[in-house]
Amino acid sequence: MFDLARLSPLFSRWRRRIIFWLPGLLGLSLLLSGAGAGLDQLLRNVRDGIRSHPASGEIHIVEIDARSLTEFGKCPLPGRLHAAAIVRLHQAGARSIAFDVDFSADSQPAEDERLAAALERARGSVVLPTFRQYAGSNSSHYIDNIPIKPFRDNAFLAAVNVFPDPDGYVRHMPLGLETNGVPRPSLASMVAERQAGIGRQFRIDYAIEPNSIPRHSLVDLVSGKVPDAALAGKRIVIGATAVEMGDRYAVPRHGVIPGVVIQVLAAETLLAGPVPRQWSAVYPLLFALMLVAASLGIRSRRLGSAFFFVSTLAVLALPLATEALFAISLPLAPALGVLVIAAHAVADRSHADPLIEHVGVEPGLAPIVDLYQRSANQVAIFQHRRQRRGFVQGRRI
Repeated sequence: MFDLARLSPLFSRWRRRIIFWLPGLLGLSLLLSGAGAGLDQLLRNVRDGIRSHPASGEIHIVEIDARSLTEFGKCPLPGRLHAAAIVRLHQAGARSIAFDVDFSADSQPAEDERLAAALERARGSVVLPTFRQYAGSNSSHYIDNIPIKPFRDNAFLAAVNVFPDPDGYVRHMPLGLETNGVPRPSLASMVAERQAGIGRQFRIDYAIEPNSIPRHSLVDLVSGKVPDAALAGKRIVIGATAVEMGDRYAVPRHGVIPGVVIQVLAAETLLAGPVPRQWSAVYPLLFALMLVAASLGIRSRRLGSAFFFVSTLAVLALPLATEALFAISLPLAPALGVLVIAAHAVADRSHADPLIEHVGVEPGLAPIVDLYQRSANQVAIFQHRRQRRGFVQGRRI
């Protein structure tokens, strides 16, 4: 039977190298260019959906909701209400109290005095927010907002800044930030009681379901409707959830949610285990290249398809395991690009032998193939006799 492979010895020699290096170059280009970031974000959302779980229940939100605004009036709420909330939580035995409310401006002196007195009675156990913002829409200068002096003298200060990614989604939270020239822990670090690394960020675990975070309306808290047992030993964060307050951000999986909920999700992330980290995409890329190298000896199309199907599942499952066990995420786009291209290359290679056999039995081409084989045999005999007997040009075989 006619073997077309004899007509392409160069390809046969380099075929394995091509199958390995072509996917490798594609993976390297994805790694260096960051072109697979969108795919990695999508895969992270899918993994978070698979790992979806409720919050720990250790952190509660006291929300300034629509009911509270209807009852007490529009913000800023009077200082006496915040003072009443501090007194109530302190009496109930709350482990810590943190505010995600701006206290950087003076209000009525009597109201400020009542809040300052409540902070003093809490003996420095309350966390108040600081944040940094641009001076204007076209300005590169920052303005740092910190609580007024009577408040900050009797409270811990923490940074509450959030930094959306270029696409507008909030995915990370700082461990610490410098405001007003002083390095400060983030609110999430303070609530979770974790050490703060100034300038470091961590990925918020959006596998935690926001609706599972225990919440209490401010109006219910100050009116005594929330039992002490629900608050004792809990970490409390007070912040606005009413839509008209405007403190809302887009996040993966959960749409647009209040800023205080994002702060609590970040604190829950730190409570759950190690500070989340992201390793380089180099590691899954090397793993994928090892799988491609192992596939070079496969010649069966069916076996090759099964091998790459299982390999792809293994690569997809790798960050699912590392995120659940070690809080380590792994970008997968370069590795998946390698596996897809290599799978196609191996499938094309496995087609070669069946295709050649099909051509050899095609009725229309059979005479041509037979003629070629006879000619090849005659040439082989010709060369053999010439070498053996000193052939004289023109003699017939």
